[in-house]
Amino acid sequence: MFSYVYMKVLETVPRRYDLGINLLSLGMVGKVKGDMASMVEEGDRVLDMGCGTGTLAVLMADRGAKVTGIISTAMLEVAIEKAAARGLNDRIEFREMGVAEMDSLEDGSFDKVTATLVFSELSRDEQEYALREAHRLLKDGGLLIIADEVVPEIDSCCLSCLLLSALKKTFYHLTRIPLLILTFVLTQTSTRPVKGLKEKMREAGFRIISTKRAFSLETVIAEKEGLIRPSEP
Repeated sequence: MFSYVYMKVLETVPRRYDLGINLLSLGMVGKVKGDMASMVEEGDRVLDMGCGTGTLAVLMADRGAKVTGIISTAMLEVAIEKAAARGLNDRIEFREMGVAEMDSLEDGSFDKVTATLVFSELSRDEQEYALREAHRLLKDGGLLIIADEVVPEIDSCCLSCLLLSALKKTFYHLTRIPLLILTFVLTQTSTRPVKGLKEKMREAGFRIISTKRAFSLETVIAEKEGLIRPSEP
């Protein structure tokens, strides 16, 4: 009986994914995706890495972008339904593939690459590979826009900043565990904070333009520059 109920829960996970992610981010992920979409211009070719249920892809296509969404088989049906509901099937191409399969895409074929809560699901090696591929796939001067979970940093520039940032970090840790448990029960979805993301982006050949924090989510906007090669021993 338990296994039957559990399988039924898993069957409905894609349709509850958005609920779980919004819960985990205290509702901030929707605003963050809206902000990311606002950076896209009409006619842009955009790659949305690990596009989940297609929310960001739809928002960007609605602004006139031509979007390629890398998506898992489990999420595909929901994403197609979202695109169809907005009449955007001609502007969005969903490809059933993982980040590791991005090598099948053409060099310099995108103006922008986006990723929301993707890097928190990847290993360190996978993160570095995904960043190298994003660099390869972007046109010169193209933008990489990543939003993911990070642990709030301690700002020690003054006493009030130190206290405020310490309170934010404490609040983050106190709320994260119950939110993780509840989200996993509802959606079998979870995330883990990304460490050293900006440094990894720089090492992959990106120049950080700006960052913005919303609760535990940080959005990093970076421009493609020359790839930094490791120095010879």
